Amino acid sequence: AQRLIAKPSESILTYEQEAIQEILKLSAGHPYFTQVICFTLFLKAMEESNQNATVTRTDVVNIVERIFHDDNAQAGLVWFWDGLPIPEKVVFSAVAEAQKRANTQANNLPEEPLALLMEYGVIPTDDLIKAAERLSEKGFLDNTERRIKVELVRLWLVRYHQLDREISELEKLEQKNVIQLFSVANNLYSQGNKQNAIQLYNQILGINPNHFQTILELAKWHLEIENFDQALEFYQRAYQFDPIRNKDILLDTLQNYGHSLFIQKEFAKARQQYDRVLVIQPNCSSAQQRLAEIRIFESNENTSHINPTPGDKQKKSVKVLLGVGIVAVIAISAVSRVYRLFSPCPPGEQEKFGILCVVKGGTNSGNRDFPIRRMVEIKQVKKK
Repeated sequence: AQRLIAKPSESILTYEQEAIQEILKLSAGHPYFTQVICFTLFLKAMEESNQNATVTRTDVVNIVERIFHDDNAQAGLVWFWDGLPIPEKVVFSAVAEAQKRANTQANNLPEEPLALLMEYGVIPTDDLIKAAERLSEKGFLDNTERRIKVELVRLWLVRYHQLDREISELEKLEQKNVIQLFSVANNLYSQGNKQNAIQLYNQILGINPNHFQTILELAKWHLEIENFDQALEFYQRAYQFDPIRNKDILLDTLQNYGHSLFIQKEFAKARQQYDRVLVIQPNCSSAQQRLAEIRIFESNENTSHINPTPGDKQKKSVKVLLGVGIVAVIAISAVSRVYRLFSPCPPGEQEKFGILCVVKGGTNSGNRDFPIRRMVEIKQVKKK
């Protein structure tokens, strides 16, 4: 590889060892990319009439920008890219983005590309799942399927094929079937035939679950019928894919759902919606105010259980007094009967039914009232 770098231009250019190492780092020793870098360095020297120049590591680092602006130098990069199917392009860009993040955060192993795609609201399909393996088989990825072998290719992808842009290409999958269905569904929806339109939208997602225009249409319909949970699921995916365009509608839906739950006194669930608002927009004053109101309502509810109102106390006191009165009456009656069992009747009266004292012969007196002179009075218990 080093001979491939130094030999062709040895009479014109001299390469420092660090420059050679930087070229190999960028090209991974791949003959085509090695030649692209060296030829661009040669052209630069010729333009500057700088024969017998020494190429330094800095020269190699700086030449990358020129390669990216040279159509001839980029021709090979464009050629291999155009030959990839959409799922492989998306995963390739995901690997490039994951490596960029890993380099920034000094992580040894970049994030798994499918996990990164899911952060963008993408549902992994079979083609996406198999794409990393295919790219590895073609020699573009290493055996971890998380790194691009040729650094020059990775830099080019980060520059010209950013992940969000490539994800939008997923809508082109199954395009022949999807375009027709989407057009018919839109017409039905605009004519008020929403149920049939929704069936077609769902059919589209069955064909291509990453058709984001359909996701937005379904989100709009679920919001119309106040099916907030489903609407938020779709708007969340749309926001992950395109935060700039879909931020406001997601925030509005979260706040509307939170308000609906607040009215229904479902405070815990309402709080979740406002918390999500603050994750997206930390300085949202309306969400902060609503959370403060929820805390007040919850605090009042808890206090009412611990400290009853004066009305509650009065009702409780009445119940207690009634209970005490009933118990007292029963107790007096019981004591009277017990005492009667152990006390003799006064002279001229006789015991009746074992508990009453009546006048002797009182049944023939002509008095229609029951012949009870009196109940036995409670006496003091005789001293022993």
